[in-house]
Amino acid sequence: MSHNMKYTERDRSNFELFVKTTGNRLYDVQDIQNELEQLTEDGDEILNYSERKQEIWAVKRKVKVSFKRDLAPPVTKIEFYRIGRVLGKGAYGKVNLAQQKLTRRLCAVKSICTKFMID
Repeated sequence: MSHNMKYTERDRSNFELFVKTTGNRLYDVQDIQNELEQLTEDGDEILNYSERKQEIWAVKRKVKVSFKRDLAPPVTKIEFYRIGRVLGKGAYGKVNLAQQKLTRRLCAVKSICTKFMID
């Protein structure tokens, strides 16, 4: 059974406030630098692999960096998905079929025109 935990900006600000007030550092900056360097060492080797493996490696790297830096999952971005064909169009935007690069699961991504979000 898996639980999807979503961290809000409030959670992040509470975490930052905790670190500032207590003076506790949950990680050492030097350790983070070393681990990030280890993640990037494979960068030259990964260029010899297929485009798909390069995409997976890039997403995994972003997830690992986020967990090391923030102790939280990264904010979902469009670059985590491969956008496919249009499933439908509406007055405010459209819906595309998408594939998550890391897990290869299919999902729908909704695009909304920004001019409608301003009103």
